Amino acid sequence: MRSKACNLSNRPLFPTQSDRALFVDREAEIEQIVESMKSGYNVLVLGQRGAGKTSLLYRIYDIAPSMGLSPVPCRFWKPPRDHSDFLGMLIQALISESDSHKHYVRGTAEPTRGVFGTLRDSARTDAVGGPLYQTGKNMEITNGPYSYRALETLLDELAKGGRRVAFLVDNLSESLEHFRRAFGGLRDYLWSLRTSFVVTADFSAREILVAPPVGSFFETTVTLSGFNRRDTERALRLRGFGDMELTGEIHTASSGNPLIVMMLARRVALGELSGDELRTKIVRRARLLEEFGPVERAVIAYVDELGAASASDTTLQGSAGVSRTRLVQVLKELEAEDIMKSRRRGKRVYYSLTSEWELYRGAAE
Repeated sequence: MRSKACNLSNRPLFPTQSDRALFVDREAEIEQIVESMKSGYNVLVLGQRGAGKTSLLYRIYDIAPSMGLSPVPCRFWKPPRDHSDFLGMLIQALISESDSHKHYVRGTAEPTRGVFGTLRDSARTDAVGGPLYQTGKNMEITNGPYSYRALETLLDELAKGGRRVAFLVDNLSESLEHFRRAFGGLRDYLWSLRTSFVVTADFSAREILVAPPVGSFFETTVTLSGFNRRDTERALRLRGFGDMELTGEIHTASSGNPLIVMMLARRVALGELSGDELRTKIVRRARLLEEFGPVERAVIAYVDELGAASASDTTLQGSAGVSRTRLVQVLKELEAEDIMKSRRRGKRVYYSLTSEWELYRGAAE
């Protein structure tokens, strides 16, 4: 019997009442992260794409205030040009979060507006007349020393309530070299502040983020593994999945990766795959993977998950552990075996699995 289309979205779980009820597992990881934050330690969270890193950060953001912490979410959409630019990004995150009225520092319902509002609403100058801040939609630090002073001023304002600021930085898997230099070069200065960082990244970024000098910046490393069979079953039941007899097959095919669990369950719920079709594809995929080594397996799984990818995808290069040149060779070999097909888009060639071998997302057009 076909399941109704239930809550099987790919999106992360937000800090809302309805999404809190869907959050599964991660109690041990959350406890480790929160205790590290309270002690002022910096945390690196590593996991495969789809392991639930963003949902975990939202959960930390949700519960941190009750632990005496002021969480500040950060998503860096561009790499920092230099150290001053990086500090400017942190300042903008602090001010943006103050606008959402999430920080309460004196045990009352009054949000911390003083210094935040002053910086946001008007241009300021320091004692020697230099511009501290340029207000506007895209605020930028205009001079190196002022970015340090502005950040310290904002953090001191929050510290008056006895709270420690914790920056929650989601997904540093892109522009890694820029952020390695920023965290590494500012390591001692950031250590001196009353703050901590929780940074998430894909496993493919591990070698860069644990290497000196940035590696010592993170006192705690947390690894997000996939769901176990029980958690896969619980997650699907909470989301209203109707074909629970397929839980075992979905768990095996996804290796417990939460994103892929939802992809497969959604295909079944929407009638794209019957139970028998799913079982057949799983068996055939397992036999196929037995013929290849770890590089080809990583490439097949990644391309299936995204629908299509090119050899220029740095995340794919990191996941497979190979250079672009080697990746081009692997993709062409898989195409020659009729496992993948290619399509040129502009200057790049994108590869997707053929309908015979796709499993997670459905064959890309």
